[in-house]
Order: sequence, then structure tokens, then C-alpha cells
Amino acid sequence: MYEDADGWWKTRRLPKGGPLPVWVYLPGVFPWRGVGGGRDVPLRVQAAGLDTSVSVPGEVLLWHQAFNGEWLGLTSFEVGNRSGRARMALIQLVSERALRPR
Repeated sequence: MYEDADGWWKTRRLPKGGPLPVWVYLPGVFPWRGVGGGRDVPLRVQAAGLDTSVSVPGEVLLWHQAFNGEWLGLTSFEVGNRSGRARMALIQLVSERALRPR
């Protein structure tokens, strides 16, 4: 790997031994901002909407360091709805604060 003029490659790290199994704390990834108040949400939306209130298993594929020193994990995980019928696979950067070892 070559070094860019700004040294960007130094801010990436591969987990030793392959992907790192983690718990992804979804409220830390998708913070609820009180949109809609939660009271007037139809039952069909409550059942079929993605459940971002739980922790789910995932894998950190690569670490990236942000400008402020925080580490972000390029993380693979799935988010489902409360009925358990639908699942969405995601790969995205997640703050180290929302990740815990499994």
C-alpha cells in the first residue's frame, strides 16, 4: 500500500484474525429524535418499521480513524422489523461508541 500525500492510509486498520464479531447498539447508530412524537404512529408502522431500539450482531471489517481521533468501524449488520419478517443488510461506518465485542 502506498502513502498518500496526506498519510490517509495510516488511519485505517484491519482487525487481526479477520472480521471482528461485535454487538451493534442501534440507538447509537440511528438516534431517535422524537419525530412524530411516537404516540400517533399507526400499528402497521410500529410492526413493519425497522426496529432501531435494540442491539444486533455484526462484524467490523475495517477500522477508520476520524479527524477527531475517534475510531469508526466499517461494520456489516442486519436491521429487522418487530414482526421479524423483514431484514435489511447494511454495511456502514459505525462509531466505536456503538460497538461492543461479542
